[in-house]
Amino acid sequence: MECPRLGRMLEHYRRKQHRECDKTVEDVIARAEASSESIIVTLAAPPNEIVYANAAWERLCGWRLDDVKGRTCKLLQGPQTCTRALRELEFAIIRRQSIRVQLRNYRKDGDVFSNDLFLEPLTSRGRHGIITHLQGTLRQISDDQLIPMPRPPKFDAQAEAKTEAELLRKLQEQQPTTLAEAMLQTPYAQVITEPTAPYRIVAVNREWCDTCGFSSEEAIGETCGMLQGPGTCKNTLREISKACEVTPLPPPLPRPRPPLVHAPSPPPPPSHAHHPFSRRAGGTYS
Repeated sequence: MECPRLGRMLEHYRRKQHRECDKTVEDVIARAEASSESIIVTLAAPPNEIVYANAAWERLCGWRLDDVKGRTCKLLQGPQTCTRALRELEFAIIRRQSIRVQLRNYRKDGDVFSNDLFLEPLTSRGRHGIITHLQGTLRQISDDQLIPMPRPPKFDAQAEAKTEAELLRKLQEQQPTTLAEAMLQTPYAQVITEPTAPYRIVAVNREWCDTCGFSSEEAIGETCGMLQGPGTCKNTLREISKACEVTPLPPPLPRPRPPLVHAPSPPPPPSHAHHPFSRRAGGTYS
């Protein structure tokens, strides 16, 4: 089976993605509830969806957490938001690094405010330092406190294209390319089974283990029937079974054969009945 190999891949990827990060998202959220600082937390994986904001952030930005959860921080941007500051912020997010930037943001009602933003990476409990979230701490400042950005140099199309290509390459590097990477990056419980009945489990991620209470060693080789019980809905199970059944594809239609082109028939030979030397025509052989 491929299970031991997949387990080694998961462990290798954990070590590869390890960062010097010991600040957990659970601790940040617990402290943020009573904090006077405006704190927002997003997922580290693109598109960096918002998962938490405290009451101070709601008062500063005018949004409620229920309205912004699942969206991105682009809702705070507008015409006066510095694009250069946003680009520096994007590069830091890609590199999973801390950064401090100053920029103008927009409240829900459209009012503009100057913001000193500090962004830092977070891990989650049990993820061995792997960065899973990002914390943004916003501090409103006056326009006089804004540090003016240096005047941009003359536009260089070639350098701009190179910068965009580097940004695209970094974004592509963040996308999972293997099953192991995909299962580690998602914050949801994931289980992978064989493609055919009886659909034995071949891989689970840590979130699945935490949710279901089984270790990966206990789950691999079993079926998802281990999660069922007397209260499991039979109709739902039947629907899942139908969805798992593979419907064979219809056979391909035969390709139409090109029509046969018949060669024209040769003209019939001339009839002897009308030949001038035919006996029936009264002709002679002399």
